[in-house]
Amino acid sequence: PSLAILNLAECNRLQFDVSPTASPRAEYWATLEKESMLSLCVRSVSTITDLALLRLVRMFPKLRILDCSFSGGKVTDRGVEAISLSQVGSSLFSLNLWGSKITDVAIDHLARSCTNLRTLTIADCPGITESAMLLLISKMRNLKTLTMWGCTGISAPSIQLFLKYFPDIYSLGLNYCSQVQDHAIKGLASSTGLRNIELENCPSITDDGIASVGGDNITAVNLRGCTRLTSAGVVGVVDRCPNLTSLSLCRLPLNDLDLQTILVGAASLCRLNISGSSLLTDSTLMSALEAGLATRLQQLKLDSCTTVTDEVIQFMINRCPNLTDLSANLCQQLSGKAIL
Repeated sequence: PSLAILNLAECNRLQFDVSPTASPRAEYWATLEKESMLSLCVRSVSTITDLALLRLVRMFPKLRILDCSFSGGKVTDRGVEAISLSQVGSSLFSLNLWGSKITDVAIDHLARSCTNLRTLTIADCPGITESAMLLLISKMRNLKTLTMWGCTGISAPSIQLFLKYFPDIYSLGLNYCSQVQDHAIKGLASSTGLRNIELENCPSITDDGIASVGGDNITAVNLRGCTRLTSAGVVGVVDRCPNLTSLSLCRLPLNDLDLQTILVGAASLCRLNISGSSLLTDSTLMSALEAGLATRLQQLKLDSCTTVTDEVIQFMINRCPNLTDLSANLCQQLSGKAIL
């Protein structure tokens, strides 16, 4: 078949040997049209190794999107080198290496040959340091989306420098980067293309740093677990981002009045996570819904909001026509009557 997109995530019996003596489980690779394949996902496949990657990029020379994340640490610098030296390297558009056992050497390979990369994910790669950031800055200027969750080896100054040279970055993921402090994200103030910023569990971020987040382009902000933020800082983000559609405030120290001010002020919001807001009341949420949120709301997470009752759930069922995703785990006051 002339497949263009193939998703084989979690198919752990995959074999990548295409030699004449290959096992029967590998025979189907030979039946695929090699030139047509543009996107391949082998996420969470335990048989993905450096050698497997070498064989895949040789099999599918026109790949533009490759997801080999969660390989159990079996993808290393050598696998990335195989990608960069192949025909795929120069035309690769998106690469996901989440959880790979790579170092700055891998980023050096990408910087030399994969200069057309627009999307790069190097989350949970502890071998990545600020040297990798300098390589990205100097040679990968087409990058639009960078996800570095949990990369604690990257220094705050290198993030600051990255933002200086990438003012048109589209999406930046810094979740679980505990080293990120206010000065590291000051450069966000001059970002002209930023749409999505993720700062989940960056506990050093304060109102001073978050004041750099703003602009008509920003549509998604994740502040989950940024426990040093106050209501004033969050209200400022909402005010400066009039087109904000997605907001996560999970586990922030906000009281009922704070939440009401924020939710009523977010005029474009349709996806909201306020899990862990133990002070949230039915009246606050219903006030926000009546102020316009009800008609826009598509996704709402209320996990561990222990004071929410059946009344507000019933209200949403009746008044939120676009709500398709509701999570209310551990909401102890719910009896189920509103739904059943």
